[in-house]
Amino acid sequence: MKKIYFLISMTFLFFFNSCNSINKKQENSITIKAKKVNGKYQGKYVELDANGNVLKNGYMIDGLKRGVWKSYENNNLTSVQKYMNDSLQYELDKNDYIYKEVYLEAINSFVPVPKSWDTNIAFEEERLLLTSVKDCDNPSGYCPNIVFSYEVNGGEFSFKDFVLNDKKELLENIDNSKEISFNKNIGRYESYQLRYKTTIENVTITGIMIWFNLDNKIVVFSSATEKSEIDKFVLLFLELGNSITKNKIKG
Repeated sequence: MKKIYFLISMTFLFFFNSCNSINKKQENSITIKAKKVNGKYQGKYVELDANGNVLKNGYMIDGLKRGVWKSYENNNLTSVQKYMNDSLQYELDKNDYIYKEVYLEAINSFVPVPKSWDTNIAFEEERLLLTSVKDCDNPSGYCPNIVFSYEVNGGEFSFKDFVLNDKKELLENIDNSKEISFNKNIGRYESYQLRYKTTIENVTITGIMIWFNLDNKIVVFSSATEKSEIDKFVLLFLELGNSITKNKIKG
């Protein structure tokens, strides 16, 4: 079995409801679409103007903003902010959330990538599908990056066994690596997610990997940034990694 961890290692070096109804509330020509549980907004929250255009969206838990919130004007993204329990944590770079879709012929699928990132889809190594890196000014020179690669599943291993073996070899073959968490995802495709940390040239890196069972292919999404920056990028990485689709991406 070919090893995906080799691709990932090379990339590191290279990049250095209790209530189910929808509540629609009119407030001064603004429509709020969200669920309410016990009088508090829960889950996805969207504000629309009188013409049905999105003004802002995000997630709420017990009526408090949580995670990434996006604001729009005339259908243009104007700001992206990260909240924890209604408290603003970070003003994020909105350009990271303006995507273009990229078609990956080898897996007959589309993925979103930030338009402003340096993206490449042409490689001699056929299993490497896409790399994309943010242009940043980190003193270490290590910038946030994502990678898509794949393996053909010959059937000698179950998907779970393949992932467990690949994870083991990844952690053994990337120096100074340590598992943070590992779990099965709930989503469009059967998948597993690993979070880990490692040190590259005295820089502590946090990485997220997601393995997808896609037809007869196992697709691997890898993302990484400096440990000090991961709290700003974790939700972006998860959004990008979990957005593989056979259909063209809308919006």
